[in-house]
Amino acid sequence: MTVPSPSSIFSFDTLQVHWGVPRGLLTAVVLLGVLDFGLSRADWPYRKYPSSYVGTFLSQEEVLRRDPVPPRIIILGNSRSKCGLLSQEIERLLGLPDGAVLNLSIESGDHYDNYMFQKRNRQQMKSARLLIYAVDAYEWNTNFPLSERFPHFAGLSDRLYLEPSVPSLFGWFFRTEEKAALYHAIFRRIKGRLVGASRLASQAGVDDPPANQPKSSTPDRTVEGRVSFWYKDFRLSPKRQALLQQVVATAREDEQQVVIVQLPFRDEYMQEVFRAHASEYDAYQQSIRSLDGVHIHLFETASACGLEPTDFQDWDHLDTNGAGKFTRVWCDWLATHEKDTMAALGAGAR
Repeated sequence: MTVPSPSSIFSFDTLQVHWGVPRGLLTAVVLLGVLDFGLSRADWPYRKYPSSYVGTFLSQEEVLRRDPVPPRIIILGNSRSKCGLLSQEIERLLGLPDGAVLNLSIESGDHYDNYMFQKRNRQQMKSARLLIYAVDAYEWNTNFPLSERFPHFAGLSDRLYLEPSVPSLFGWFFRTEEKAALYHAIFRRIKGRLVGASRLASQAGVDDPPANQPKSSTPDRTVEGRVSFWYKDFRLSPKRQALLQQVVATAREDEQQVVIVQLPFRDEYMQEVFRAHASEYDAYQQSIRSLDGVHIHLFETASACGLEPTDFQDWDHLDTNGAGKFTRVWCDWLATHEKDTMAALGAGAR
């Protein structure tokens, strides 16, 4: 009997190694890549949903870029300044031409949003002589989540600086992980069209915040609940303060005056702040007053501005009538205390 030699059993000529990638896996990888780079990292889906966090940001960019008149005053802030400072009324009261004042405040705006907005649109903002920056205490709270705009716009360095967590860093590598709200809205719209529910389709939008993002529009029936919402686990963030300081420094480089303003609250709101969160409020104020190169006025109670409870939509947002009243108060303060700024604007109060 002939015994095969080891060399014939383990011949390299008969050894075959299959290095091919399964076709299904390859297809899945390609589709995920297309989804992540073609949709999850792109701006265009959010332009279809202007009520979303990212959509509101992009919409304000379009307002700035399409403005036919170079703005002299730009307002950055959040929903309170968006509804509380009336651009056309400021133009009328200060004797400025139509379109000279742009209110670019955005819902749930924070320091990162405004820093990024200025960074992306600095050339278009350079014509402004005055930057009004509206603030609220939550923007300093390191435990208050940044809006959905942060994971959309933030690069690796921003994530390492502001959110150095595993989910945040993984989101930079694989953005689709963070886009649940976007896909949820898209699927809702598709479903609405398939079942013929035109009303559902028209109302669908990317207005669902991520799981860790509070809904700032949620009404609180008690003033205690509203104040607690904004001051929950309050702790000052030097990193977020630094973003504001960078916005100020850039504005000053562009020869812009900067005024930091806090819009007023209903009296009961401020009474609850002084009762339950006086130390946190004081720390927030001190942080603002440490800023260089800015003018500051923090309005607090409604009554001090001649406002009534009926001038508010809720505890902290002015209604249209209240906004008109406060805009006049604001312009009077500006004309009285910021004469150099008024001169730079070439404005004269009527």
